[in-house]
Parts: sequence; structure tokens; C-alpha cells
Amino acid sequence: MSANRLRGRLRISPLPSTGAKRVPHRVAEIDVIQAALIKVLANPYRLRVIEILGRGPLGVNALARELGLAPAATSQHLSAMRGVGLVTAEREGRVVRYAVADPEIRAACELMRGVIGRRVPTVTSKPETHRSQVINA
Repeated sequence: MSANRLRGRLRISPLPSTGAKRVPHRVAEIDVIQAALIKVLANPYRLRVIEILGRGPLGVNALARELGLAPAATSQHLSAMRGVGLVTAEREGRVVRYAVADPEIRAACELMRGVIGRRVPTVTSKPETHRSQVINA
């Protein structure tokens, strides 16, 4: 997907041109795109989607069961993720199977999880870990 097409899908406003006022710390376009992708991933269910789909493609209903969500909610998460190119969809008859668009997406999420695990020993992968434990650590 081209950068311009991705920018349009992410609704990213254009960066200031060289004729605009000087910006002391100009942000590169790749930084803006990366921030938008991270924003879409900033949801625990969407991170789990990456983890689950990293094991192989699944349909919405199977993914919803693994997540413990309704299929409609799962579809909304997948739609947002597909919109920025994090997941792909392929129709097989009446079923649409979703997959991680690039294996490095899962690797990047696992890398961040590893960093968190090393840097914040109180963080666990248990669902009952409360946000205050991370903030106060």
C-alpha cells in the first residue's frame, strides 16, 4: 500500500510544506504513519487479535470465541485493523478468513511485550493485572 493511500485511509493531515512556517522539530511522514498504526493497536483486544492471527488465519466467529467477544465487536476491531493494513481478509466461500498482513507486525508486538516484561517486572500477562500496577511500577 502506498504511503499516500495509507495516509488517506488513516485520515492523516498533510505535513507542512517547505513554504509553511518553520517547524523546529519537523516530524517525518513515516513517524506520523507509525503513530497512526500504533493508535489502532492501542487496544488490548486488538493486540490479542495480532497474537491469535499470528498462529494462522481465522474467521470472525472463531476469533470472537478466542477473544470472548461478540462477533459484531470482533468485526469492528478487524475493520479498524484492516483499514490501516494490519490484517488482511480473504473470502473462502461464505467465510472471510483474516490473517496478519505481515509477520513482522506480530514480531514487533512480541518485541514490545518482551521489553515490557523486562522493564516492568510487575506486569504479567494475566487479565487481572490492573493498569495502576503498571503506572505505579
